[in-house]
Amino acid sequence: MLKLLETNPVFTGSFLKSHFSRYVHRAHKDIHEKSLSSSDENSFLFTTQAGDIATKEVVTVTEDETIQNAAQIMVRNKISSLIILDEENLPVGIVTDKDLRARVVAKGRDINEPIKNIMSPPLIRVDDKDYCFEAILKMIRFNIHHILVIKNGDLDGIITNHDLVLLLQRKSLRRIKSEFMCE
Repeated sequence: MLKLLETNPVFTGSFLKSHFSRYVHRAHKDIHEKSLSSSDENSFLFTTQAGDIATKEVVTVTEDETIQNAAQIMVRNKISSLIILDEENLPVGIVTDKDLRARVVAKGRDINEPIKNIMSPPLIRVDDKDYCFEAILKMIRFNIHHILVIKNGDLDGIITNHDLVLLLQRKSLRRIKSEFMCE
């Protein structure tokens, strides 16, 4: 299962939607029943801030970088996306593995074109103080796998669906371990 989540973005996206829907629905029900407590295993979605789980080392390139160089940077850093910066070093777009497949390889584009020609604007963002469930809802609503985290108007990090799967796995493993230890 883990191998499939790591290697198949379509499966991972589908898994995230169904898995998070369950958590959000259950936590939402708890809130309405006024029974959400800090010890509730699902409350972390409502108590953990986006800035706390964001990957802080965001790899960026300028919008004039070539498609080929950008792809090489992604391979070298073992990442699935790059944030594109304008001449003022402000984030203006994102390029993902999917963009490289759909907009370059499938279309037979010149790999020496600037990356800005295939980037996806606008960037969907959350504030570092927003809770994880807000990031998840935006990712589901906009059907995206990467969301920027902004702190005081500046780029602070990025959250990917992979980060969220790992967070859920850690929480689930802790719960399973505690249940096993209690028996």
